[in-house]
Amino acid sequence: MFKLIVIIALLVVGCHAKKISVASRGAYVARCFIDIKDDSSTFRLASGNIYAGQKFDMELPEDITWMKIRCENQRLIGKWGEVFSQELSGPRPLCYQMGGTTFHPQYAATIC
Repeated sequence: MFKLIVIIALLVVGCHAKKISVASRGAYVARCFIDIKDDSSTFRLASGNIYAGQKFDMELPEDITWMKIRCENQRLIGKWGEVFSQELSGPRPLCYQMGGTTFHPQYAATIC
């Protein structure tokens, strides 16, 4: 039974070994979109609203050939502004920290 559990765990980890993480410490509501391409399709993942003190994690498939992460902050009701945008070739384990204020947002990226 133990061997079966280990094999299943290895299969799950092998399929989603990379992760994007976005933590919000800003004085604003944020949201992120991740556009992903693999060999056969293109799709978009959305975080929904990320409030101050919250974190958004997304497991990424290994077979990604291109991805773009874009995060925005809500400046006024219904008005969003870009905090950052980054294009990457393939999955990477990245951690983003967003901070600052509504009109002066900041971000930092690290490999996690």
